[in-house]
Amino acid sequence: MPPLLVAVCLAAPPLAVDTDFPGGNGEVEGIDQTARVVAIRPKVHPDRGWACWWHVKLTGVTPGETLTLKVTASDGFGRPDRAMVSADGKTWTHTAAGKTAGKTITYPVAVPAAADGSVR
Repeated sequence: MPPLLVAVCLAAPPLAVDTDFPGGNGEVEGIDQTARVVAIRPKVHPDRGWACWWHVKLTGVTPGETLTLKVTASDGFGRPDRAMVSADGKTWTHTAAGKTAGKTITYPVAVPAAADGSVR
């Protein structure tokens, strides 16, 4: 009898963006689940200052994967050279330098092996 070969395709969990936590801020412009790309921008708070910062939690990440975060901001302060990433909210590391095109900067986000399905 010939050997039985079984192929199993494990799909990555769907990416989502959460800002419902203290200090959370940002608006989703789009998520490409296949390419694992998340696009956001700082949320505008009328009469509450400058829309130049963002802080999001990405859920549905897989430890060890590298996904892409695109941030569009009208001001350079909303597009730092590197983003900060944490799996536990205590230990933070920089991403590699982002690549800027117009008002958008693109960061490679390497998900730490210790991530429990989310990163900030």
